[in-house]
Amino acid sequence: MSTTKANFRLLVARRLGLVTTITTSSAGHASGHTFIAESLLDKFPTSLSELWVYEPTSFESRRVVNYDEPEGIAQVNRPFSAQIGAAATLHIFRRFSPDDYDEALRMAVEDVYPYLMQEIVDTSLTTVANQYEYAIPNTIHDLERMYGGKVEIQVNDTVTYPYTELRHWDTRTVRTTNDQSYTLILSPAEFDSGKTLRLYGWGPLAYPAADSDSIPLDAPQINLLALKVMESLYARAQGAPAGDSQIAMQKEAEYRAKFDQKRDEWGIVLVPTDVK
Repeated sequence: MSTTKANFRLLVARRLGLVTTITTSSAGHASGHTFIAESLLDKFPTSLSELWVYEPTSFESRRVVNYDEPEGIAQVNRPFSAQIGAAATLHIFRRFSPDDYDEALRMAVEDVYPYLMQEIVDTSLTTVANQYEYAIPNTIHDLERMYGGKVEIQVNDTVTYPYTELRHWDTRTVRTTNDQSYTLILSPAEFDSGKTLRLYGWGPLAYPAADSDSIPLDAPQINLLALKVMESLYARAQGAPAGDSQIAMQKEAEYRAKFDQKRDEWGIVLVPTDVK
């Protein structure tokens, strides 16, 4: 199973208590500059500062800049690509914008490796006659058999069975002065030149660029990623006025501790649930 970036953003914001869902009471202006929601102040009665509205059909977010309470007309900083109609579902974010969540996620997918990872399938290598050792692409950080790593080689029947699995292969660490890399060693007994190799290994989670893109995790993995995103959100929020910055530091430490606790409780490397 998996979840989209848009749904994951909502999951994190809901756990922080910083998002609510509203339904528009009538259509906004045709220009897309407004939406009408008479219940907006019922959801956030204290202030309109730092409010963002997210339209889940177009995946667009805008900042709320003005609200006419008697009419329920909310104005946004720039128009949506289309008019916001009546009975439309909108998500209202407070404190952090949708973009803030996305940047925190971008940081988190790197920070959670190797506790959270995804399968990487690479077909960039082609065998060369009498060459039995090949540099493993740097997108693959782990090619261990015990974690499901495998190597396949292209065969003649490229339609029905385009690849066959190799049984005799190994890896080697190559250390240089400032870095280290890894190579794949093939057995001459299974070797054929001019063939594509298909490597199945593990690497960091890929950042989902579009809101409709998936994060290949389910519970409990997705919960661990959510904690790391919360930590990253408050790490990025520091540097604001003194009081707010101090709270952000406290929140960052709180969610870092929760992440460490859950990671240690599970005590295993967690991999996606939808691996083939």
